[in-house]
Amino acid sequence: MTNGIASNNWTFEHFNHALITGGGMAALGNSVVYALISGFAAAGLGLLISFQMSFVKTALNRILSIIIIGSIAVPGVVMAAGFVLAWNGVWLIPLHLVLYGTPVCLSLAYIAGSLPYSIRLQMGALSQVSVNLLRAAQVLGAKRLRLLRVIVFPLIRGTVLSTWLLAFIGTFFELPASSLLYPPGQPPFPVLIASKFNAFLWSQGSALTLLGMTILIAMYALGQLIMRMRAWRFGTRWTVKRVENDVSELRVEGI
Repeated sequence: MTNGIASNNWTFEHFNHALITGGGMAALGNSVVYALISGFAAAGLGLLISFQMSFVKTALNRILSIIIIGSIAVPGVVMAAGFVLAWNGVWLIPLHLVLYGTPVCLSLAYIAGSLPYSIRLQMGALSQVSVNLLRAAQVLGAKRLRLLRVIVFPLIRGTVLSTWLLAFIGTFFELPASSLLYPPGQPPFPVLIASKFNAFLWSQGSALTLLGMTILIAMYALGQLIMRMRAWRFGTRWTVKRVENDVSELRVEGI
């Protein structure tokens, strides 16, 4: 695309070169897998940790809250450098835990970068959940996992979905950690895009960027569609009715 706006630029030929011959398809698949892992891990772990921090008041939870806030301020490249030092030590060789340069290390970095945001967002949603509702279920014998499954999750599922989308989108185009930690020969999507522009392959880099933006917009639209479905539109009444039914079941079961 160095010749500016011209008729021969409006073609799918650049997408073909970028995806087929330029390694774009493999890089796109890698980033989609990483984004899915990061999204589900951040949303799930964020729900568990935020529940613990919101309804169990201990000194450890207060310290953890400070650490989470501080981790948000850490730049991605600094966090990635920490992963290099942590998972590339000589002492890890006898333990077979040298994870640097593996997909596992990059996945952990993505999760570590997304988890603090997920926890803070879900803590905000949990602050609106009545403590008395949870205590009533506990009096009837409901365990913590059942509280999360039948009471907490239905009430804040919109926030959980939002945190999943946030982690997915943030991971898909994350560049600092990706550049330092990606496995050799398996570059994620943003690393490949940056390499195309660095090699002055403007057409392929632009095609991959446009494709990535299209995928993210489609994912966001899908999330909005799910949240606007009939069950979500009337979520408050549906959730209250389901909670009442579950509490009734607990009372009948005597647990």
